[in-house]
Amino acid sequence: MDYDPDKRERILNAAAQLIISQGLQAPMSVIADAAGVATGSLYNYFRSKDDLILAVYQRVARSLEADIVVAMEPGLSYEQRVERYVENYVDHIWRDPTRAALYEVITNSPTIMQQRMVGLFMEMVTYSIDVLGEGLGEQSQRAMPVSLTASFIRGAIRNTLKRHRAAGGEMTPELRARITRMCLAALVA
Repeated sequence: MDYDPDKRERILNAAAQLIISQGLQAPMSVIADAAGVATGSLYNYFRSKDDLILAVYQRVARSLEADIVVAMEPGLSYEQRVERYVENYVDHIWRDPTRAALYEVITNSPTIMQQRMVGLFMEMVTYSIDVLGEGLGEQSQRAMPVSLTASFIRGAIRNTLKRHRAAGGEMTPELRARITRMCLAALVA
C-alpha cells in the first residue's frame, strides 16, 4: 500500500464532519464516500472505526496542545499566567467551529473510556494543573481538585462561545477580555 497523507487527511476531515452531523453512528462506507475514497481504503489507514474515531480525537488533542501548551515567560504573575491560558483557549475554540463542535461530541461520548480520553489529553491536563495549581493550592477553601477546576473553566469557555457563535456573535477584544475576567473571578471566588 502506498501511504498518501492527503488521503488520510481527507478521511479524518470527513470523519470529523460526520461525527458532528451524525454522531458516532456514521458507517465507514458513508465516511469513505464523504472522503472520496473506496471503503476498503479506509482500512489501509485505520484498522477499525474505533481507530478512526480515536485518530480524529488525537488530532483534536494535538491541535489543542499546539495552541495552548506554551512555555510561560519567566516572572509572570499567577494572574498573568491564567490570563494567557484563558485567552489562548478562547482563541483556540473560536478559531475553528468544526473543532469546537468536535469537543462537544468528545466530551459527551462514551465511546472512548475515560482513562483513554485522559491519556489523549494528558499533556493539556498536566499543563492546566501547572498553570492553575499554583494559585489554587494556596486557597485552602478550594473544594475541587485543580484538574476539575481546569475542566470547569474550559467547559465554561466552550459553552459560552458555542452560544455566542449560534447567536451570530463575533469575537471582539472586549468579549475575550470579559470571558478572561469571568474565569479569573471564578478561580478566586
